[in-house]
Amino acid sequence: MAGYHVEHLGGEIRIQQHFEPLTRVLGLPFLAGGLYTFHFIPLALYKYAMAGQLPGLARNLPGLAFAVVLSMGFASPGILLTLMGKRVIINRSANEVVKVLDFVVWKWRRRYALATFKTIALRYETVRSDRSRSRRTVSHFYTVVLLSEVDTTVLLAIVDDRDEGTRLGAQMSAALGLPFADQSRAAA
Repeated sequence: MAGYHVEHLGGEIRIQQHFEPLTRVLGLPFLAGGLYTFHFIPLALYKYAMAGQLPGLARNLPGLAFAVVLSMGFASPGILLTLMGKRVIINRSANEVVKVLDFVVWKWRRRYALATFKTIALRYETVRSDRSRSRRTVSHFYTVVLLSEVDTTVLLAIVDDRDEGTRLGAQMSAALGLPFADQSRAAA
């Protein structure tokens, strides 16, 4: 299961979610497949340009478009699995919560006002695969989330058990002055 790290820096609280090393390794074949497939696109353009047949390229546009789609189909899960990092930055002095998805080459940030959040909750999550009934897999885990009154939820961490989630929830509750609710008891 994934772990997390909480860091207090002055008026900021940073919660970094860690992913299993095996997850990152499993993404490498997808990334390699996407890059391998993508290399054919500039290679084809170069060969047509060198042969002076750029007008003939129009006949092969469907093939080039298929190569782009195929390479993105392979590379997208590879990029997500190998490069993605997730953290939440709670800045009490600026009264904001920033959710950051870090893909090494670019970062996606989503900002929320801290005042909109009313509760820190521990939830029990169940994920079922919809494969055949004989091979169905079920995953159980706990999440610690910030909840607002307008259905905004920010995932702080995925934890292995209720005790660990309760500790993190109580720690965040004390640091932010928000009530902590254990919603996992109703679901478990």
